Formats: sequence, C-alpha cells, structure tokens
Amino acid sequence: MRFIFMALAFLTFNACKSTKAESAFAFAENPVIAHRGAWKARNLPQNSIASLKHAIELGCTGSEFDVRMTADNVLVVNHDPDYNGLFIEETTYSELSKHKLSNGEVLPTLRDYLLAGMENNPGTGLVCEIKPSKTEGRNVLMAEKVLDLVNELNAEKYISYYISFSYEFLKKIIEIDPNAKTQFLDGSKSPEILNNDGITGLDYATGVYKRNPEWIESAKKHNLKLNAWTVNKSQDIDMFLAHDFDYITTDMPELVFERMQNRIQKKPENELKVMTYNVRLDIASDEENAWPNRKAFLSSQILFLEPDILGVQEARPNQVEDLKESLKDYEFIGKGRDGGQEGEHAGIYYNSNKLSVEKEHTFWLSETPDVVSKGWDAAYPRVCTYGLFTMKQTKQKIWVFNTHLDHIGKVAQKDGMLLILDKINEVNTQKYPVIIMGDFNVEPNSEVVTILKNQLSDSREKAEVVFGPEGTFNAFKYDEPVTRRIDYIMVSDGINVEKYATLSSSIDLRFPSDHFPVFVTVIVE
Repeated sequence: MRFIFMALAFLTFNACKSTKAESAFAFAENPVIAHRGAWKARNLPQNSIASLKHAIELGCTGSEFDVRMTADNVLVVNHDPDYNGLFIEETTYSELSKHKLSNGEVLPTLRDYLLAGMENNPGTGLVCEIKPSKTEGRNVLMAEKVLDLVNELNAEKYISYYISFSYEFLKKIIEIDPNAKTQFLDGSKSPEILNNDGITGLDYATGVYKRNPEWIESAKKHNLKLNAWTVNKSQDIDMFLAHDFDYITTDMPELVFERMQNRIQKKPENELKVMTYNVRLDIASDEENAWPNRKAFLSSQILFLEPDILGVQEARPNQVEDLKESLKDYEFIGKGRDGGQEGEHAGIYYNSNKLSVEKEHTFWLSETPDVVSKGWDAAYPRVCTYGLFTMKQTKQKIWVFNTHLDHIGKVAQKDGMLLILDKINEVNTQKYPVIIMGDFNVEPNSEVVTILKNQLSDSREKAEVVFGPEGTFNAFKYDEPVTRRIDYIMVSDGINVEKYATLSSSIDLRFPSDHFPVFVTVIVE
C-alpha cells in the first residue's frame, strides 16, 4: 500500500511541478534511485551532471554517484578507478579534465556535482558512494574531505545516504557525523550486525536477498532501510515492490515508475488470486531440504504472489504457525487430520482484507467423515477443509474446498473425491461458484480427474494464459524433469480463469517444497 501512495505522489508531482523554496526541500515519496544518474534511456554518460539532472526531472527519490580522489586530492565523480586510460589516484585533475565525457562535459568534481544537484531540485536526494582506496590512510582522508565539502556547501539536507563497500568508510563517516545516514553495499553482514554498528541500512545486490530472504524481515524488525541494486528486470522490480523495499537502485528508473503504476491500476473487484501448495511436512530426514532450511523462502514466495486464497497440504502444526507468523494479513481455517490442531493440515489461509468467511468445516475422507478416521484402503487419515467466503467489495460468495487425497489407496482416492462432491451438493444450496483444489495424488488421465471434470473444469485447460511446467511434483530433484502433475485447482461454472501458473522457483538449486505451487487468477461472475 505504501508504494500505491508513492506512485500517486509521483504522478501528481510530475503533473504539476513547482519550484519549491530551498528550505522546503524534502525527498520525493517514491523508492526509485537512479544508478549513476538517469542515463540509460537517453544514452547520457554515467555519473554525469546531465544524468543527475535527468534523475531530478523524473522525480526520483535519489540519484546515486561515485566519488574518487585524484593524485592532487581533488574529489571527482567517476565509477571506475581509471578514466580515459588514466589511473585516477595517480593522475592530477588538470590532466584528467583534458578528456571530456561523451556529451562534452568536463569530468565533474564533487564540488560541481553537489552544486548542480542543489539547483532547481525539488526532491531528489544525492546518494554518495565513496569508492575505497588500497592506499593506506587515503580512505580516512577521503571521508573527511567529502564531509568537509558537504558542510562547506551546506549540502547536508540534499545527501540522502553515504554508501560504500568499505566498512571503514562508513564507520569513519559516523564518527565524524553521528547523524549521517549510511548503507553498506558489500552484502556480507547481517542486519543485526549493521544495526549494532550504527549503520542505517542495507544496500545489497539482488542475489543477496534471494539467498537470504530472512534478512528482509530482520531489517524491518531493526528499522533498517532496505535498498537493492542494480534492479533492471521487471520481475525483480515487482518482487522488491511487493516486499515493500524503501529503495530500488536501477539503471532504468522509468521502468520502475512503470511497474509502480501497474501495481496501482485498478483491478476488477471480482478478481481472486487462488493458490494450492503442498508445503511438504516438517521432517528431519529431509536434511538440507528440511522445513527450517526452506520456510523463509517458501513464506517469501507466498508473500510475493499475494494469493487471496491459499490452500496448503501436509502442513504440520508448527508449519501452520510459522506461516501464520509470516502471513500477517491472513486468517486460517482448518483442523489437523489427527483431530483438533494435531497432525497434517489441509487448511486454507485467506486474505482478511479482501475476504470474510461465513462457514467453515473440516471432515474426514472416510465412511465416518465427522470423526477422526481413515477411509477405505487409505494409508493415512485424510481430510478436506472448506469455507464459504464473501468478497468484501462485491459481496459475492464462493465455496472453496481444499484436500489431500491418499497417495496409495485407489478406492480412497475415488471415494474420497465422491464424498467431497456429495458435500458440495449438500451445502451449496444457493448454487454459488465452487473451487476444489489440492494435492489429489493422481494424474490428469485418472478416474478421479475424469469424475471431477463431469462437474467442474480444470483451471489449466480453462485459462486464457498458461505459464510454467505441466508437472507439479518435483521430489526435491532439481536436476530431473518434472513430469507428474498431481496438484490441481478445479472450478465450477461462474468462474472465469484468466491466468494459470505452475511456479518452479528455486534458490541455489533448491526448491522451497517437493511440490510446485499452482497459482490462478480468476474472475467470479
């Protein structure tokens, strides 16, 4: 929601720009930081005053730039250690300045760059990256000179952050100016360490957050600012927007603004995002794939996808609680297959901001469905949880059934599903739309799916857009094709399926579960 407000503020800002008094300077309300200025779209030199000015024109909240020091101790703005074949630390500024940037600019000094950034700037902060030197004592000198110049020019309020790959730099800056805001770039330190050392934010590469998704919540817990670099792909931009990052550093600020706008475009009020996910029970014998090693990844995946309704299978009580802790806007319905909250659940999480539940119940797939029991030839007790949901905006109602059929008993699979269909006929007297989802443990050509398709439609076959592999059971085998499709979302009349996806996300050749989640976007008529 924060980015919706920011995007609207950005649009308003660009629609009616006005010159603000210098005393009223405040950073723009959006997460967009132009990496080395906004250079790419207009083919401007990186770190040029022209690219800085364009970042200001776009209304970015920040424009990042790189600072180095010449042989005669002049602070200049340039990313690489060399400029036009000359090593900056070993060359005087007068020699370097003989070579112009591609647009005719002189290599900017930090003084000229700061002055340019303070002129006609209504809200773009200056993100100052100080490049470390290998020469002993030079880093401390650079930190002192940068802060002295900022103080001399009264530019403090324009500096949003000092950033560096050097912890030495950041600690020296804090020592000189305890109020300075700093972000570490290296990606090697946890939020707890940064917080203890007085660093105010993480500015890590995209891959660092994907490898350590738990750092996102930890940073928020410690009130550290979250920044990611260098984010140029739409899917990564969307991910960081979904995770409510404070900043996104990018070579393509126009694209980030576009993705922000896409997020605030009004969605149909009768649209629902539905997801089924066998999360794989918490069992120590899974070793490196055990729940403690993947729960943060799985939770962040769900948070990114933002399903309105999520059916889970194999969730033991501790897993149910772990997901409740992560999914702050969600409520949960369902009982465990061993009674009460004991044993594996086939329960349903739902977004309580969008939906309310009017009726809920869990029954056993057996000849005695109202008591804890194992049915027919099943290897284990199996349950089905269902709810009657009301969409808060439209007041439309929809039944959702979530189950996990037995993996061995053929009779249990067939008769279990027939029992579910009987239950639907019993409770759905008003003929509301229905969704049945879960791990059915059977493939599409099975008798169970054939029976289901006599009354409902396979969302994969009905979808306007289909994405991802057909198979859903991966068995944690990253290097083998996934061909077995055993997880489904089936829909009744009155539900149009816009998009269907089987999502095979991984990190470091590891899946978050031994099943892929199935995700659909539907319109309830």
